[in-house]
Formats: sequence, structure tokens, C-alpha cells
Amino acid sequence: MDRPYASVLIPTYRPGPSIVRVLEKIAAQRIDMPFEVIIVDSGSPPDDAARMRSLNVRFHQIPVAEFGHGRTRNLLAGFAAGDVLLFLSQDAEPASDDWMSRLL
Repeated sequence: MDRPYASVLIPTYRPGPSIVRVLEKIAAQRIDMPFEVIIVDSGSPPDDAARMRSLNVRFHQIPVAEFGHGRTRNLLAGFAAGDVLLFLSQDAEPASDDWMSRLL
């Protein structure tokens, strides 16, 4: 994969099955630039972690005690290779398949 232009960064905690819809909508974006998706999860149960790991994302898990809103986002940014960082919450489904291209 080419170096990503954008990094989509998502902190998660017990997202349940809805994270699959969020990640599928991100993957379906019509965009001419390479991008990556990175998740830092804090303490989700094994079924949620397995669900996220099964998709095309970089997945990192931290203990729930290490979570902090700013600290976790800084950790996500540190993992990112993109020039532009797009932070999403775990339940923020892109509204369209051109969401990312319009934003960028």
C-alpha cells in the first residue's frame, strides 16, 4: 500500500456490532487517495476485539485504566502515517460514500 494521505483514527470501548457498519462505510469511501484506519481500543470484550481485528484496520488494545480522551487520541496520532488525521467516535457512521473526499 502507498503511504496513506489520511489516517482515520477511532478510539473504542465496547462498540458492539455497530462498529462493523462504521468500518464498512469507511472502507466504501470513493476517494482517490490512500488512507488507513487505526483503532485504539480500551478494554472491550473479546468478541468486540475479534470483530474489529477481522476488518481491514490497524488494531491496538490498551488496558481500560490507560484510557484518557486526550492521551488515547495522542496515541492514535502517534500510530498514524497520514498527512491528515481524521478523528471519529466509534458510532460516527459516514453519511455518504464521498464523506472523506469532501472533508479532505
